Amino acid sequence: MSPKRVDPLPNVREPMFYAYASPEPDGLRAQALRPDDAHWVERVGGSLALLPYEAVRNAPDPTNTLLAFLESAYQASAGLGGWDRRDLASTWCPPPRELHDLLGG
Repeated sequence: MSPKRVDPLPNVREPMFYAYASPEPDGLRAQALRPDDAHWVERVGGSLALLPYEAVRNAPDPTNTLLAFLESAYQASAGLGGWDRRDLASTWCPPPRELHDLLGG
């Protein structure tokens, strides 16, 4: 069995946190991500939400910075994808008010 080839993302040369939705809902790349250092990158088969590791490491509150990134990617994907958020709710995630505050709402 031959090893699988990994296709690198163009211009990505640093450690990153990432998130994606599969299948990708239409209009996902137009959705805002948090914090401002986060961005969408187009790739074959869909998009990745990326946040540089350094942006998290250097943030005043790294935990909340990373959580805001992941939550913003989730909210964009779930909203456009029509996901049943109630069915996907977790008991270990921050309560809705904290998530709202993380996203700057």
